[in-house]
Amino acid sequence: KPQTYMNLSGEAVGEMVAFYKVEPRDLLVVCDDIALPLGRLRVRASGSSGGQKGLDSILRRLGRRDVPRLRLGIGGPPGRMDATDYVLGRFGAADRQEVGVAVEEAALAVEVWVREGSEATMNRFNGPRTAEDREEED
Repeated sequence: KPQTYMNLSGEAVGEMVAFYKVEPRDLLVVCDDIALPLGRLRVRASGSSGGQKGLDSILRRLGRRDVPRLRLGIGGPPGRMDATDYVLGRFGAADRQEVGVAVEEAALAVEVWVREGSEATMNRFNGPRTAEDREEED
C-alpha cells in the first residue's frame, strides 16, 4: 500500500511501474478535479496535470504525459474557502447523492477503459451524462 501523501503519488506509482514493468500508457490514474463541475467525468489518454498535484507528481516521476487519466469533478470551493480545505473536507448532504452517482459512473468508466480503451471511454463518458444515458446501459 502506498505510504505517501496524495500530492506525492508519483513516488508510489513510479515504484509500482518499475517493479511490475508496466507501461505508463497501460495505467489509469483516477483523481478528483476541482476544475470540473460536481459529478462530471473527463477521460484523457494524455496531457498535462491541469494543476492536479497528485497527477502532476505522477507525470513528473514517469517523465511523460501519455498516462491515461479519469478525472472526477468535485466542483470548486464555495466563496473564499481554501481549495485544500475544500478538497480534504466532506461533501454536504445536498451533494452526497450526486457524488454517489458520479462514483458509480467512474467505476463503470474504469471497466469500459479496461475492456475497450481510452477512446471508447472518452466517447462514452466525457461530457454531461443523463439518467437516460445510465438507464440505456443497464
